[in-house]
Amino acid sequence: MNEIEENLNSLLAQGRTDEAEALLFSAAESLTSGAGALLDSGDYHGAVDVISHAIELMRRHYTANMDFAELKISLSDIYMLLSSTPPAIRELSEAVSIMEHELGPDHQSVKDAQTKLLRMKAELDK
Repeated sequence: MNEIEENLNSLLAQGRTDEAEALLFSAAESLTSGAGALLDSGDYHGAVDVISHAIELMRRHYTANMDFAELKISLSDIYMLLSSTPPAIRELSEAVSIMEHELGPDHQSVKDAQTKLLRMKAELDK
């Protein structure tokens, strides 16, 4: 367990959920920024590792929210850059499920993500 996890668990144990949530989102934002720098340098595998770490951190505490879905979409996009379609589909599918729950199935963002997912699946079937 790293320092962030320890601090999160401590805050949650003390009932300080707002502070725990702020710490979690701050850590995820920091990790996402680091992943962006790795992408800019062409280190896609490094970016996958960093985004995966952010996702795992959020999964343990706040799964079903749009921030989590956005991380999953980012990871899916990176997998596509790596020509790794099956994991890209898996990540985007999870994001779409969360988006449907959070935004409703008729929201344009959900429809756009569903269309992207269908294109990815069609590409895999070729």
